[in-house]
This record gives sequence, structure tokens and C-alpha cells, in this order.
Amino acid sequence: KYAFFANQGVNLLYVAYSGGMLYQRATCTNDIKPGMKLFSHYRFFYLAVLDGLGTFFTAMGAVYTPIQYQPILNQTLIPCTMIASYLFLRHRYRYGALAGATMIFIGACVSVGPALLGDERENTTEYRWYACVIYAASNIPMALSAVYKESVFRARKPLNVWYLCYWVSFYQFFVSFLFVPFLAVPFIGGNDTGTPLSELPDQFYS
Repeated sequence: KYAFFANQGVNLLYVAYSGGMLYQRATCTNDIKPGMKLFSHYRFFYLAVLDGLGTFFTAMGAVYTPIQYQPILNQTLIPCTMIASYLFLRHRYRYGALAGATMIFIGACVSVGPALLGDERENTTEYRWYACVIYAASNIPMALSAVYKESVFRARKPLNVWYLCYWVSFYQFFVSFLFVPFLAVPFIGGNDTGTPLSELPDQFYS
């Protein structure tokens, strides 16, 4: 029941770590150019929404996604990113790369498919088919985020990676709190009935 808040703890650590690196770059190097501070923060906000959705789905789905499936499902980020980059960046891939991405996707389906179809008897206290779906769905916003970040770095005024990381993490920490109402939805938040919103203050305190 603390999955969401553990996820927020990770977000907070990203803010702290990237903030420390950004401070070092800003005070001890010339990596942070004045023009970077003119970059529109609404772009950081869009990235924060995408990353926030990705990590939210990961945290919620991981509760009842068997650990042996998680590395396999994580690999489907590769074909998802390739599809997104093709659609939005017009990237073209060689046949070898397409074959590799296809094999990853097929491998994930073969590995997880029997469990999703109910052909495997899993421990009901440790496995939920919908959790695998939620966990896998995290790759969609993460892929879109990766493509959007690449488009930012392609811009005429490229950003320092630590500057980008800090501001996206900063906004992501606050944006993720907007997903709190979803914890009350059944099948999200690690249980079949949802988490009553009245319990969230005590969970947050704990």
C-alpha cells in the first residue's frame, strides 16, 4: 500500500541528485549557458507528465507483477521507443534493428502470454494479470518522453543534460501527486478494490 509513496521517494531523490550535479555544473563550470534559462518551462512540464505517468504505472503494476516478468516487460521499451521515434521523429531503422525489436516483443508475449491468458496457476496473492498490463503500459509514456527529450536536444539551443534532468524531476515530483485519486480506482494501487482516499494521509505519514 506504500508503493505510490515509495515511487515519490525515488522522484525526490532524483531532484536531490540532479540538483546537486546541476549546482556543481553551474558554479564550477561553464556548462550552464545563460540561454538555457530562457528555455520554456512548459516543455519540462510536458516531460514531467510523461515521466510521471511512466513511473506511476511501474510502481502500481510492480506490486503484483512477478519479478521474473519485470525485466522482460522492461525490454519492450525498446520497440515502443522505436515506434514513437518513427512516428514523431521520422527515424528509419535497418532490418537488423527491426528484427531485434520484433524478437524482444515476441519474447515478452511468449513469456508473459500464458499467465495473462490464465494458462498458468499463479499464487493469487502475488500475481494479477492486470498488474502485468499496467506495468507494460508504463513503457508507452516513457517512450514518448524519450522521443520528446531527443527532440529537445536536437533544437538549435541544446540543453545541458543535468539542467534538463533537474527541472523534469522537479516538476515530476509535484505532478505525480495529481495521480493520487487514481489510487482509489479498483485494480490500481496494489489491491482489487482501490485504496480509500481517507487512508492516504496516514499512509503518507507512515
